[in-house]
Amino acid sequence: MKAGWRLGLHVALWVVASPLVQVLAGSVGSSAFSSLGQFAPMLTLFIEVSILLPWAAWIYWRCVPHAPGVGRRIVYAVAFVCVLWGAGYAALWATWFLATMLFGA
Repeated sequence: MKAGWRLGLHVALWVVASPLVQVLAGSVGSSAFSSLGQFAPMLTLFIEVSILLPWAAWIYWRCVPHAPGVGRRIVYAVAFVCVLWGAGYAALWATWFLATMLFGA
């Protein structure tokens, strides 16, 4: 039971931080890497991935329950990736919606 709460809290924190990391990396990328031209968005994406992907791997390693078989472990991994992807996408959409409502189109 304790592991379920810990997993939920870490996933919720990752979901809340995901759009913040993306917005901050985008603002840093647009100002600091503007001289790189067309490579600036790729470097910004690299910054986002280098923060969010290891964090997600750490959450999976520490919080997802261990399974006795390889098949069940793969199912856990696929479910974890789907939940993080869907929740991160929803959080990014909510951030975009909130920014649009606050600052206009």
